[in-house]
Amino acid sequence: MKQLEIDFHKEMINIYKTAERELSYRATRFIQLVSEKGGLLAAKQLISKENGTEGFMILLENKRLDLSVEALVLRNEYQPLFSIEELNMCYERLKKYEYTNFDVMHVNQPQLPNSNSENENELNNNNSIKERIDEKIIRPNCALIFELKKLKESSKEAIEGIEKFSEFKEYMHIVTKVEEELIRQLKRIYENNQQKSLILVCGSVGDGKSHIISQLRNSHPELLDGFIIHNDATESNDPKKNFKEVIDELLVPFSDEGLESDIPYKLMVAINLGTLSNFIEDVDYKEKYKELRIFVNKNKIIEDVIVPEFEHSLINYVNFSDYSLFDLSVNGPTSFFMKELISNITQNKKTNPFYMNYNKYCLSDCEHSKSCPLKSNYEILSVMNIQESVIQLIIESIIKHKNIVSVRSLLDFVYSILVPIEFEKLVDKSKLSKLNAQLYNGETFWKLLLPNALFEHKGRNSLFDSLYKLDPLNDRVEAIDDFIVEINTLEDKNMIFNSKFNYGEFNVINEMMKALYLIK
Repeated sequence: MKQLEIDFHKEMINIYKTAERELSYRATRFIQLVSEKGGLLAAKQLISKENGTEGFMILLENKRLDLSVEALVLRNEYQPLFSIEELNMCYERLKKYEYTNFDVMHVNQPQLPNSNSENENELNNNNSIKERIDEKIIRPNCALIFELKKLKESSKEAIEGIEKFSEFKEYMHIVTKVEEELIRQLKRIYENNQQKSLILVCGSVGDGKSHIISQLRNSHPELLDGFIIHNDATESNDPKKNFKEVIDELLVPFSDEGLESDIPYKLMVAINLGTLSNFIEDVDYKEKYKELRIFVNKNKIIEDVIVPEFEHSLINYVNFSDYSLFDLSVNGPTSFFMKELISNITQNKKTNPFYMNYNKYCLSDCEHSKSCPLKSNYEILSVMNIQESVIQLIIESIIKHKNIVSVRSLLDFVYSILVPIEFEKLVDKSKLSKLNAQLYNGETFWKLLLPNALFEHKGRNSLFDSLYKLDPLNDRVEAIDDFIVEINTLEDKNMIFNSKFNYGEFNVINEMMKALYLIK
C-alpha cells in the first residue's frame, strides 16, 4: 500500500501543476495541505467537505473537473486507498455537476473500513481492501469501453510522464520522423563521447514529447546514459517556484557564462513552445541566455517556419511542429501515422487489446451486441476505406481550417467517434439494458453511429467544429437527394442498403445514410 500512497501523492502534486499551467490557477492552500499532510490525508480531508471546496468550484467554472481530487480518487488504481463511503461521496459530487468522465462506475453500498482502520489487519488476512472494494464497485459495463477510455485526453495513459512506458503505450507506439531525428542526434552525442549537451524537445501540448522520451528510455537506454531529463509539463516539485525559475536552475550550464565552462552536463528538456518563448523573452533571463535565444530565433523554433538548421556545438533541438501528421503525394494527401494509429485500434490481431475485448465480449458475452452502437461503430471503423475517408476528412479540416491536431487530441477524437456520449452517463447495467432496448428500432441508434458522430459534435473541440462544416449533407448532391427520398419511402430500409452495399460481417454500415459519403 505504501507505494500506492506515494504514487497518489505525486498525482496530487500533478493536479496542482496542471491547474497552474493550463488554467493559471495557483491552488496555494491545496499544495500547502498536500505538503503538510501528504497527498492521501489531504485528499480525504478535502473530499469530506460537505459542499466541496473552493478549488472544486473554480475547476467547475473552467470545465476542468478532470483535475478535481474527486476524479483522482475514482481512478481504478487508487480506489483501495479509500472507503466505499468516500468513493460514493466523490461519485455523487461529480454526478451532481454532470461530470461522468471517470474510470469507474459505482453504486451506494455499506461502508468498508478504510486503510487506517483498526480492522486493517483482519482485512489483509482475508481479502485485500482492493478485493473487498471490487465486490462493491460496478466496473464499466462494457470491456471495450473500458479499453477505449485509455484513448481519452483526460485518461491517466494520456498524462503519464516520462518515467512510465506501459505495455499499452508500447503497443500504441508508432515510430515517427521526429523520433528518428532525436535518435540521430543522441547517437552523434554518444559516438562522439560528448559530455556537455542540451537537447530541447519542443512542441505543443499533447504532441507526444513525454511519450517519445519515455519510449527512448525503454528502447535506447544507452543513448540517454548520463542525461538529466526534465519535462516542464510535469516536473516542478517546488510550489514556491514558477516554471521560469525551475527552467533557469536547469539551464544555468547553458547560459552565456555557463557555456564557457567545460564541466560535464547533459540535459534533455521536453518543453512546450509557449513555455520556451516566455522563458527566453523574459526580462529576467533574456540577457543571461543570449546565445540560447539566438539559437532559438535563428532556427525559428517558435515560428511556424522551417529553415536551414543553425547549428550550435552544444545546443540541439527537435521540434514536433516541423513534422506534419500527413504528407502530400502525387496521389493526394496521405498519413502513414493516422493509418497506423487507427489500425492499431481496429486490427484483428492477438496483441491488440481493443480487438481482443471486442472479440471476447462484444461478439459473444454481451446480450446487447445486436443493438449496440459502440460495437457497430468499432466495426465501421474497421473497414479500410472508411478509415481512409476519416483520415482524408481530418486532413481536409487541417488544411482548410488551419487546425492544429496533436497526437493526444487525435486519440481523443477516435474515442469520441466510437463511444456515444450517452454511454458516458451510464451508471449501472439496468440503465445500459434500458438504453439498448430503445436503440435498434428507433432513430437514436442511427444518430449514435460513427458517420453521424463525425459531423455532429460541434463545440467539443476545434476538429469537430471543422468537421461540422464539412458535413456532406450541407451540400446538395442529386444522388444523395435521390437516396434520401428512396430511403424515406421504403418500409424495409434494410432492403435498399443490402442492395447497394455488402461488407460482410460489417453490414451495420448498411444502417447509415451518411456512409454513402464515407465509402464514396
